[in-house]
Amino acid sequence: MSVQTSGSGLCSALVSVQGVVTEHPLRPISGRWRFLAVWVALSLLGWVLGGLAFAAVMDVTATGTHRLSAQIGRLLGHDLWLQIRESAALAAMGATLGLTQWAWLRREGEWTGHWIWATSGGLALGGLVEAGLRNFLHRPDAPFLAAISLVIGLGGGMGVLQWLSLRRQTHRSGWWIIASVAGALLGAIAVIGTLLVIDHFYVRQPCCVSSADEIIKPLVAVGMFGTLRETVTGLALMHILRPLHPAESPA
Repeated sequence: MSVQTSGSGLCSALVSVQGVVTEHPLRPISGRWRFLAVWVALSLLGWVLGGLAFAAVMDVTATGTHRLSAQIGRLLGHDLWLQIRESAALAAMGATLGLTQWAWLRREGEWTGHWIWATSGGLALGGLVEAGLRNFLHRPDAPFLAAISLVIGLGGGMGVLQWLSLRRQTHRSGWWIIASVAGALLGAIAVIGTLLVIDHFYVRQPCCVSSADEIIKPLVAVGMFGTLRETVTGLALMHILRPLHPAESPA
C-alpha cells in the first residue's frame, strides 16, 4: 500500500491489491456528490433501457408469435422454456445496465469490461434465484415473499458478481455486497408498496387495467427500484473508492 500526495491541491491515492494498482483521485466533497448524481442518473438510464431490452428479448422469443419458439417450448416444456427466456432477457438487461455504469466507472481508474459481464450474469443469476425461491415457497403472488425473493435474488446475485469485479480495485469491496442487498431491500419495499397503491386507487375502471399493467407498473417498478438501489450503491462507492488513510492500509 502506498499513498502519494502532490502539491497544488491535487492529491491521489495509489491502491495496490493482489498486484492490481488503481489510482483514485481525491476530489473535494462537491465532486464526490457530482459522482453520486451522475452514477444514479446513468444507472437509472441503464435500468430503463435494460427494461426495454428485456421486453424485446421476451417478445422475440414469445411462443405465441414465433413457430421456432413454440417448438422449443413443446420440446423443453413451457415452464422451463419460460425460465430460459427470462434469464436471457435479464442477461440483456444486465448488460445494458452494466454498460452505462461502466461508462462512468472507467473514469475512476483502470476498470475493464468485466463489470458489464458481471452485471449481466448477476442479474440473470439473481432472476433464477428469485424465481426459484418463489416457486419453492409456493406463493408466487404474495407481495412480502416477492420482496424477499427480489432482495435475495437481484440484490445478492448481482451484488456478488459485481463484487468479484470490484475487488480488483480495492480491499474495501466487501461493502458492495451489503450496499447491493440494502439498496435492493429499500427498492423492493418501495416498489411493492407503490404498486399496491396503484392497484387500490388507479385500477378501478376496466379501461385502466391494461394501461396500468403494461405501461405504468413496469415504469414505476424499474424507475423506483433502480433509483433507490443505485443511490445506496453510489453512496457505498463514494466510500469504497475514496483514497485510503495510511492506518487503513492492509498489512
